[in-house]
Amino acid sequence: MRVQLRHALKSNPLRVLAHVLLPAVLACAVATTAARAQNANPNVWMTDGQVNAIAASGSTIYIGGVFTWVGPNTGCSVGIDASTGAPLEGWPRVVGTIQCSAPDGAGGWYIGGTFQSVAGVPRPNVAHIRADMSLDAWNPGANNSVLTLAVSGTTVYAGGYFTSIGGQSRNCIAALDASTGLATPWNPSAGGVTYPAVASLAVSGSTVYAGGSFTSIGGQSRSNIAALDTVSGRATSWDPSASGINPGVLCLAVSGTTVYVGGSFSSIGGQSRNYIAALDASTGVATGWNPGANSRVNCLAVSGTTVYAGGFFTIIGGQSRSGISALDAGTGLATSWDPSAGGAYPWVYSLAVSGTTVYAGGSFTSIGGHCRNYIAA
Repeated sequence: MRVQLRHALKSNPLRVLAHVLLPAVLACAVATTAARAQNANPNVWMTDGQVNAIAASGSTIYIGGVFTWVGPNTGCSVGIDASTGAPLEGWPRVVGTIQCSAPDGAGGWYIGGTFQSVAGVPRPNVAHIRADMSLDAWNPGANNSVLTLAVSGTTVYAGGYFTSIGGQSRNCIAALDASTGLATPWNPSAGGVTYPAVASLAVSGSTVYAGGSFTSIGGQSRSNIAALDTVSGRATSWDPSASGINPGVLCLAVSGTTVYVGGSFSSIGGQSRNYIAALDASTGVATGWNPGANSRVNCLAVSGTTVYAGGFFTIIGGQSRSGISALDAGTGLATSWDPSAGGAYPWVYSLAVSGTTVYAGGSFTSIGGHCRNYIAA
């Protein structure tokens, strides 16, 4: 399974989960009769590894196997208390995989991914969870995976592999009404490759920045990255053109007049840039900022004068850094901050900054000098 996972990650990086991965093992039981329906009980706790033996004695079940943790079976999406790290009770269960999430500005969340139901209600690949953790009636119904979401005012921008969403044909990118879930007339339509996808979105003023795997979008030829007008959906003249052997743009972060980008490219903005770059928001030209990672960058987060990066790399900003790093926004050099993700697959897929805390998610089993399975602060 691990070999298959590694092959899938390398052969098609845009299908990789963009946010926190939480492993789940369904609890199972032997039926007393063959006719009884076999539905997993969501209240039965789960492990983080294989269960090899089960024995019951009275009201106690003993289990043994290859695991280090036993706890609530939350499903693939959960709200987490920022202070204690405990899962929030009442969070609706999602059946499937979460690829992305975005706050709605009122305490709730939009979620996207590859799933079919939320709280037992059909919600194909995109949904809205209110602040009180109830499922909203909002239901755009994407026909394929949603990889990225961005919220701006009364509009929810979505990107992914879909060709239909919000009741309309939309190739990989759409704008959805935050109240009705219907697609607006905004229709940049990404394409030009066998499996086009929009994997990252960022909104700044009247511009939507889009990254992914495509050669056309907004009515223009654009290699994997573009700036789109929020009114017309047309591509602007901004054209950094990411290229390389597998030149997907996986993450975007806008800070002032700079657009930070990460992915698997080797050239962007008219310059050689390995996996990470800073682009002028007006011209699209790469700035002198050049941390030069030695492998893919999956995620970025900007806080003040620091750019946090996560990915597959072991070198970035001129220093050895395992999967996660803090980079000086002026020089591009790695700071002394070095949590060093570890494990068989020490990869970081998602980052978020809140105050003095950096939250990280990925496939690591240790980080910051402590055992941490897949998620840490």
